[in-house]
Amino acid sequence: EYRSETYRQAGALLARLHRPAGTSADYTRKIAYQTQLLIRSAEGLLAAGLRARAAEELAGIITAPVELVATHGDYQPRNWLVDGETIKVIDFGRADARPWVHDLVRLTHQQFLGRPALAEAFYSGLGKQPTGAEAGVWHLENLNQALGTVVWAHKIGDAAFEQSGVERLERILAG
Repeated sequence: EYRSETYRQAGALLARLHRPAGTSADYTRKIAYQTQLLIRSAEGLLAAGLRARAAEELAGIITAPVELVATHGDYQPRNWLVDGETIKVIDFGRADARPWVHDLVRLTHQQFLGRPALAEAFYSGLGKQPTGAEAGVWHLENLNQALGTVVWAHKIGDAAFEQSGVERLERILAG
């Protein structure tokens, strides 16, 4: 899980998976709405100030049309198999048409934390990384997934995972 070559191959596989799936004028608006609902659902789960800051951040995101690609939806090492020296991907149960940055959020807040060499290897294989052009949808995806983690983990009674969502949200809001 912590070999740079694994991440380079995983990035290259994701680049092959991310086939164009059209443009959506509604995607960011829908995700912004879902995120707003998650902020409401997080009442009592997050400090009031943190919830308010999340709402402010969300309000500042400009929704705009985005390019969609085929995404995995849960792209992380638990869904990569090693066959000799080759990485293979499994579990396409959350696959859908989304902006390409969707597949980077979990890695960014899990495996890449404190491991810049893994991120560098992954982006080398992928051939790109989020830039200013994706800033709005990247921020929106991060907010949505962090809040979704908090609410879902609370619902299933996983306090440690819920706390990881809170910490993710704090990192996002800290920039």
